[in-house]
Amino acid sequence: MSSKVTRILTIILWVMLALSAIFIVLLVDKIDTPQQDSMINLNLRWSYILFGIAAIVAVGFSVFHMFSSGEKAKKSLMAIGVLAAVVIIASLLASSEIPNFYGAQTMVQKGTLTPEVAKFTDTLLYTTYILFGGAVLSVIYSGLSRFWK
Repeated sequence: MSSKVTRILTIILWVMLALSAIFIVLLVDKIDTPQQDSMINLNLRWSYILFGIAAIVAVGFSVFHMFSSGEKAKKSLMAIGVLAAVVIIASLLASSEIPNFYGAQTMVQKGTLTPEVAKFTDTLLYTTYILFGGAVLSVIYSGLSRFWK
């Protein structure tokens, strides 16, 4: 990168850091006052903005890096395909049945726990289980593959 772009990015990062520090100081200053809720909301919105910027930059640089080489693009698209397959399998395994646990009926009455939410939660749980199992198997395989070489 050129020094001009680097300088601009450094200034932007310092401004974002300064704003973060100011927002935190304002929040600490307004604790136990009527303005506390508005300061909490301000800090939450700022953190959402920072998270969004970080996500956009991470995805943007990943896509740029992925398409800078054909071999890297092929591997990246294969990894995305495998992840999509895992989510599809988890979605097929998931149930839309509302689980029975303490407080579930209250959540159903409030409308926060619906069959769609239960299916989405099951899908995420099964995805986590499958990915965790894959991670464990890959660790075992990498440990045992040394003996085969």
